[in-house]
Amino acid sequence: MDRNYTLYFLADFISSFGSGMSYIGINWFIFEQTGINSNVSLFMIIFFLSGLIILPFSGTVIDLFNRKYILIGSNWIRGLTIIIFILISKSFQFNISYIYLLAISGGIGWAIYLPASRAILQEIISPKKIVKGNSFLEVSLQIGSFLAAGFCGYLYKYFGIYTILAINAATFLFGGTVLLSLFYSPTKKDRQESYFKQCIEGSNYLKNNPFLIILGLALFIPFVITIVSNLVLPSYVFHHLKASSVEFGIADMFYGIGACFSGFLVIVLSNKLKEDTASQFFYIISFFSLLFLMINTYSVGLFMSYMMFGLSNSSIRILLNSTAMRIIERDFYGRVMSVWVASSSILQILLLTLLGKLLDIIHPIYGYLFLSIGMLIGCICLLKTKQIISYKNINIATI
Repeated sequence: MDRNYTLYFLADFISSFGSGMSYIGINWFIFEQTGINSNVSLFMIIFFLSGLIILPFSGTVIDLFNRKYILIGSNWIRGLTIIIFILISKSFQFNISYIYLLAISGGIGWAIYLPASRAILQEIISPKKIVKGNSFLEVSLQIGSFLAAGFCGYLYKYFGIYTILAINAATFLFGGTVLLSLFYSPTKKDRQESYFKQCIEGSNYLKNNPFLIILGLALFIPFVITIVSNLVLPSYVFHHLKASSVEFGIADMFYGIGACFSGFLVIVLSNKLKEDTASQFFYIISFFSLLFLMINTYSVGLFMSYMMFGLSNSSIRILLNSTAMRIIERDFYGRVMSVWVASSSILQILLLTLLGKLLDIIHPIYGYLFLSIGMLIGCICLLKTKQIISYKNINIATI
């Protein structure tokens, strides 16, 4: 991999490590302070709703302006916001409602950062290296995730939420600084076309390629299920397994370990199986790993199941991200990605609202039943996408 990819890789790893640890810590903090699942879901809903509001504009902005500086600004602003939150919380009497302000800034920053980071990746990596590049990126992110999850449980127990948030702020600021050295120049089209013209072009592109919506669902449903599982996991660990924040953090760590292996496994499978066939296989694994948790009563069972859950869901994302990068034209990638992220945010908000209320009245094991059904729906979307691509004879070998 070249210098640009290495810098991108490092910056993404650093910022993901901090945000992953913060996300896990805040979920446990809210549940511990209030004991109410719907309060955890409220934080997550505010996070994704804030992002959803900005997404209709972010895609076009990403395709119009310099993506490098969008990424840097997103990281720096999120880091500074966390520092301001810590200072305010330490200066005044703390109220649990303050934590929801982080959800707003985090959601907006995420809605800008995610599509921009994937759009710039498509430009700095060659088509022949897309699967390999996505695989290494997933490995780095998941190494960061399982290290974050492993540290989070202990840091929270012995140092508290403010230490975790301070580390998150530092990773955002450092990640943005690393990106300053990235060599990237926007295309001539990016500079010359107006915002409104790009909005219209993006809408027309999706109208002419409606199957991309279904492909986006197949790609993002594993991401949605992973995020929503963070709502189910605290209650499952606390009420069902009678365990602590340490087991909670270790479970997330095993998810990261499985996801890390996925990067290497996909590289091997990419030479032996078609991307859609491999994706179907991993969808099945994810379905049964979640279903198993309904009958599990041991922490070890949770750890092993989460490792398989991470292995399968990350493999699906690697494979379908690679397919998307081959199919979608570069000039439209930011806008298509924003539509996908917006769709996934709507799904997350709906699931978080539903499960947040249900988990306060039903046993947490049924939360995993809902998540396994979600993976089954994602597999159906994948099969439908495969059918449309075959029918339209779409070439996925080139961008």
